[in-house]
Amino acid sequence: MKISLREIPQGRKRFLKAKNLEDIHNWLSHLAEIKNILSLHSNFQIVGNQVYFEVVSKDSTPQMMLEVIGVPIPLERYALSLIDTANCTSLIYQFSDINLFNSDFEGLLETSWNLYEEVTKGVSERPGSKLLEFFHIVLNDDKIELHFFRQKDYIQK
Repeated sequence: MKISLREIPQGRKRFLKAKNLEDIHNWLSHLAEIKNILSLHSNFQIVGNQVYFEVVSKDSTPQMMLEVIGVPIPLERYALSLIDTANCTSLIYQFSDINLFNSDFEGLLETSWNLYEEVTKGVSERPGSKLLEFFHIVLNDDKIELHFFRQKDYIQK
């Protein structure tokens, strides 16, 4: 199976991550709640209109994240955490046949895991390459992308 990926360098980013997303099907309500907390109780500003879901394992619920800029404040009482990511290389897969209007999360997660496993096999065949053990499902308007992250190899630097 040939998978078409774009490879892009990604700069440092800051995300707010929802610690508990009990009902993935109700993500729009969770998103509205997070945006309300940001506007009323923080100095953060949302960057862009993407919604990120970090997927760590097949058994766990994806965690919703928003990219932000601003001065950190304590967020524990809002069940949010602040995540800073370093510069890295991202491999991006654009779903061409799936969009927000004709997909469900169970099918999207299953397809995403299958793609992750295929990409992991392909990347690991290249010496000194490895993918990190998580990926992001990125909702951007009506488009859906998968972002895989290449592990830095400090020995090569």
